[in-house]
Formats: sequence, structure tokens, C-alpha cells
Amino acid sequence: MKITTLFASAAIAVALSGATVLSAAPAQAATPLPAATSSTRALAAPDMAGFLVSLGSWETPDVIGSGVEPYATVEVSYAGQTTTVTAGEEGFWSTKLPGGDFVKDVDTVTAVQIVDGERSAAASYTVPDRYLPHF
Repeated sequence: MKITTLFASAAIAVALSGATVLSAAPAQAATPLPAATSSTRALAAPDMAGFLVSLGSWETPDVIGSGVEPYATVEVSYAGQTTTVTAGEEGFWSTKLPGGDFVKDVDTVTAVQIVDGERSAAASYTVPDRYLPHF
């Protein structure tokens, strides 16, 4: 009898512990997290159409361009100088040449579009030789 009671007590203990496990909330499958989305988008490099140069005057040339998102910031650099401008609703922009004038042997102007802190690839424009000083 004693053995039977011990066996019965062990069976009840196993059943009770099993009942506790079985009565627990079923394990739920992990809900997958949303896929990480990159905030990086491919911004197009600005189009630089060229320069507006007033002939016969000493005014600073204007750099003009388009092809950016509405109201994007455009950063224009030339000869170690940089300036920024905000594009209009249609993506057109213009600014004075950084540094004020063309510099001998420096023939490249670059522009970068900036939207929400993200920068596009740089676009470059080669200044025609006729505008560069030769002295």
C-alpha cells in the first residue's frame, strides 16, 4: 500500500505540474518587426545649366540650375568657397558664384542637393575657359 500511495502521490504531482504548464497561456509566435526602412533615398544630383555673366561689368556671375526637389537646399562650391540657396517650387535655383569671381586655373563648380539632411551626389560644371582669368 505504501508503494501505491507513493506512486499515486508522484502521479498527482506530475499531473498537477503538467496542469500548471498546460494551463499557462500558450506561447505566441513572435510578431515580426516591420522591415527596417532606409531613410536614404536616391536624390538626383542638381542640373547646372550654366552661368549668367554680365558682359562689360564686374558683377558677380550667377550660377543657375534646376532638377532638384521643390524647396531643396542646394550647396554650391567653387574655389574653396561654398554657398547655399533654397530651390523654388519647380526645382529651379540660382545663386551668386561662391567667392565672387572666377579664379585662374580653377574651372569646376560643384552643386549638391540636400533634403532632410540627405545629400545627393555632386554635380559638376566646367567653367568655359573664356570666363577664367589668364593672368
